[in-house]
Amino acid sequence: MPDQEDELLLTGDDWAEDHHDVEVQDEAGRKLAAARVSEGVEGIAKLHELVARHGGGNLDAAEVVVGIETDRGSWVQALIASGYVRQGHVSDGGGDERPRSAGDAGV
Repeated sequence: MPDQEDELLLTGDDWAEDHHDVEVQDEAGRKLAAARVSEGVEGIAKLHELVARHGGGNLDAAEVVVGIETDRGSWVQALIASGYVRQGHVSDGGGDERPRSAGDAGV
């Protein structure tokens, strides 16, 4: 995890079957960018471009937090392989959700 002095780059990812609506924010929650990117290699490359553009030259992958509501699929595997910290929610089906991070089992 990043030092307290390091800035986080927050990325929200609303995924669908064929695309992802992503938004990049700074640690204060200010919107830096938003884009619709395609599912697959091209889309993940565009996400990396957004992160690089707004994270500065010294950004460590562990300083990128991605909020996404799923823990499976090739997109999530690409996020994990990049070293980004994935956070999402897991529902028990009854509406009781708990935060979930990349350190949880099954991620």
